[in-house]
Amino acid sequence: MKKKHSWLVMAAALLVAAVTVSVLVLTRGKSQAYTSEERSLEDFLSMVPAEAFQWDNLSFADYQGIRSPTEITAGFYHLTSYYFNNEKISASMGFSPEDVGQSMAIGTVPFDQAWLKGKFATERVEEALKKQGYLPIMPEQEGLPLWGLEGNFSAGLQIDTEKRDMFFLFGGQTGQRWPVAFDEGVMVSSRDEQALRVSAAGKGPMLSEDPRMQTLLKALAQQPVKQLIVTQAVKVMPLLAEPLHLIAIAQTEERGKTVVLLGLEYADLSAAQTAEKRLNRSLPNAVLKINHRPLAEQLNEHGGKRMALRTVEGQDGKCWLVIPFQFTESGNTNPLQYGAPFRLFAQMMSRLDMDWLME
Repeated sequence: MKKKHSWLVMAAALLVAAVTVSVLVLTRGKSQAYTSEERSLEDFLSMVPAEAFQWDNLSFADYQGIRSPTEITAGFYHLTSYYFNNEKISASMGFSPEDVGQSMAIGTVPFDQAWLKGKFATERVEEALKKQGYLPIMPEQEGLPLWGLEGNFSAGLQIDTEKRDMFFLFGGQTGQRWPVAFDEGVMVSSRDEQALRVSAAGKGPMLSEDPRMQTLLKALAQQPVKQLIVTQAVKVMPLLAEPLHLIAIAQTEERGKTVVLLGLEYADLSAAQTAEKRLNRSLPNAVLKINHRPLAEQLNEHGGKRMALRTVEGQDGKCWLVIPFQFTESGNTNPLQYGAPFRLFAQMMSRLDMDWLME
């Protein structure tokens, strides 16, 4: 029950982020320029120690690659929610959202971590943190410098509604001030001391080197990934009976068309192939239980259609079954609908409306 509650809390936050961003009419100023290599998901994961991720929840967004504010759904939800409030975030954090190229949230509350990758003026960040009551945490350790309220890990973890600051991204919404580690290229914050120390130290194999992650990237990241959500399958399909471990959705683009890849990680190739045969029969008639509408009808409203399924086997024996959905913008397509195909699937996950995958 506790795990399910944690997923629902995270899912609700993602939905709030999506709704908040979709109604904004502000436009972005001139943003930082990033190379394709700097923007790659694999490059970001190369900064995260494999030890820091327990294969529960991961949410990634490449803000530089997203064409419309209505698309933003994933990433570190506090930043995604307020991404277009440049001046207010800058005043509280010492950097503008435009300084952030990508964000990622990993883990489950309260052991989750917020990762920001971009170009930060460290002197400005330090000045902003000092105004919040932060000091360097001593003694120093190798890796990213650590900062915390009053110079320690625990002082900023108490909820204090009088200190609420919606634009201080690391706990400000509840009056907290989470410890943080950063340099000019990356920033990470967590309520969990051990998790933050591991991430700040940056030692050992990195997440991009993990064989399981490499298989995920092979399955879902052949094209640059704009958004990605990964979680344990049982969290979105509580009655799951198959040997299914993870479920993921990724937003990419091929030949100018938005593609959403729905990935299912099975115990082995045989299990994935069995599921592939079953889904090829059942998907044409899939119906969502929340609104009792056919999946094909929902896709059509977004200019989308399902493409051929495929399997990707990993070195660890596990196998991903990938279901691609391609979306084509046309004169009859509602621009807001076309801009939100990824959010369509994120909402299905958050509402636990994925049982059609098991039929």
